Amino acid sequence: MRTLQKHPYLCAIVLLCVWVFAGCAGPPAESSDTAIPPTDATGPIIATSADPSTPITVELILSKAPRLEESAELTFTISSVLDAPGTTAEIVLPEGSALVDGKLTWSGDLAANQPVRLQAKMKFVEEGNWTIEAKARRELDSGDVWADAAYIYLHITESAGKVGFSIQPSPELGEQEVPTPPAVDPNP
Repeated sequence: MRTLQKHPYLCAIVLLCVWVFAGCAGPPAESSDTAIPPTDATGPIIATSADPSTPITVELILSKAPRLEESAELTFTISSVLDAPGTTAEIVLPEGSALVDGKLTWSGDLAANQPVRLQAKMKFVEEGNWTIEAKARRELDSGDVWADAAYIYLHITESAGKVGFSIQPSPELGEQEVPTPPAVDPNP
């Protein structure tokens, strides 16, 4: 304690470290194998991979959860911490949607720490639970692959767009047929 009294800066550093480490320990993440309950989204919806395991990372941003026939902006950012020549990237729109404007694919040499962005405008033409997927991939000469993917899950109706899938079964579907998000493709 006397050391801390003689060196007030050391005391401040210790307190700062305690504060930072305490702030990093948030509540544990919840996981579920059931449908994602829909929530209203007033701002952009951002999807990234939770734990990047290759040099390539992706981020997909949807400007809002649109209603049926309402347009929304997509921004797909691909980056790598290492040079990644021969990288391909793609936004995969679901069957119940349509591209209004922009590009959904890119291929080229991804330079280290120099992101590439794809921008597109899309709309949903059918109601339902839909997944927008964005993926990037680079195959190495050794047969290994660097890849990453991000997914946005939406429930679209004429009156609202919501983040997540609807967990309300329709009268035609039995309780066992509640839609759930698709499995994540391990090889995007």
